[in-house]
Amino acid sequence: MSSSIVNVSISPQVARALIFNWSAWISSRHDTADSAWEADCRNVSVEVEKNHSVVDVLRLTGWEYLWPRWRNVGRWQPLASETFAQEAKATFKYVDQLQQEDDLISKPEFKLAFSLAATDLILVSCLCMIAFGTTAKPGL
Repeated sequence: MSSSIVNVSISPQVARALIFNWSAWISSRHDTADSAWEADCRNVSVEVEKNHSVVDVLRLTGWEYLWPRWRNVGRWQPLASETFAQEAKATFKYVDQLQQEDDLISKPEFKLAFSLAATDLILVSCLCMIAFGTTAKPGL
């Protein structure tokens, strides 16, 4: 099933960048994706039947509840609710398509998004090693 609920004006590239930043933030607060899910998602997740078993997932409404938590961290002025809504929809769509685009964020999709920042940092380090014979230095 393709995603039909989410229709947004934020580009997939911007959504990916937002998820990268969210990933860095949430992985700094939790040691594992499982602990992040339990702490931040458990109270807004719902149980649905998928592939003949009952699993916890996030619907768009749950993601919209979670999204402002990190976006207002360290801000003097909170973002406008319209900005939150657009970002939440775009990032929900991005995370939803990481495995199966079905208008739900599954735990495996959440775990992939959680790990995105660490995966990108490892990739940059490896590419620097290949290209320059050295690892990336902090701040580069």
